[in-house]
Amino acid sequence: MLVVGGEHGRERLRSFAAQLHATHSQVAIAWVQSRPCVASTIIGARSVEQLTDNLKGLEVQLSPEQLAKLDELTKPVLPFPHSFLSNVR
Repeated sequence: MLVVGGEHGRERLRSFAAQLHATHSQVAIAWVQSRPCVASTIIGARSVEQLTDNLKGLEVQLSPEQLAKLDELTKPVLPFPHSFLSNVR
């Protein structure tokens, strides 16, 4: 799953996926597959239903604009001391 900050971030991802008529898991798999240098994606399905849902993620096509939006949604927010250390250099 994409790393998204807090409950608010997860809801934004679910909303984004709903606009594509896909589940957030399907969008996450499509996003990971679009990343440079990703040769394979490991999916951890615990049921046939989860496996079926995850495999449908391979059918999701994301535009460059949608990929940019997902990049923004998943941008990590690093806590202290990261912000402090970036000012020290």
